[in-house]
Amino acid sequence: MIRQPVLVLTSGDAGRRALELAISVTQAHRACLTIMHVLDTSPPWWAGTGGGADFAQAQREAHRDGERLLAAVRDELPGDVLVRTCVLHGAERAGVQVLRALKRGDHDLLVVEAPSAWTGPAGHGSGWLVRHSPVPVLTVRAPCG
Repeated sequence: MIRQPVLVLTSGDAGRRALELAISVTQAHRACLTIMHVLDTSPPWWAGTGGGADFAQAQREAHRDGERLLAAVRDELPGDVLVRTCVLHGAERAGVQVLRALKRGDHDLLVVEAPSAWTGPAGHGSGWLVRHSPVPVLTVRAPCG
């Protein structure tokens, strides 16, 4: 029985399908869904000398945008879905932030967009997260064609 599934919210067709799957699992198990929006706030190359203030402002705006996105998604969910939302905004890659949140919580299932065929740096994408997740993972791909 699933009690605390987690969805890492992404955009696009695969992200919408992952949301639909997470809702179905949550309803079937009468669970409480946690929806995470992850910001990669590791400093970009341009935030070196002199770019720190612009980067800090961009981080604040991204955090507010993430909260608005989560609120919009939460408001569209069916009334029988218990939900928590969380914006992760650490100074680490997205996958590392999600892994840390999974280890902290009582989550028992992770729903994410399927990994890309292209590999990224450690802790960057869903492929890395799928390989390192301490809980079972359901992945969803965008429909072909």
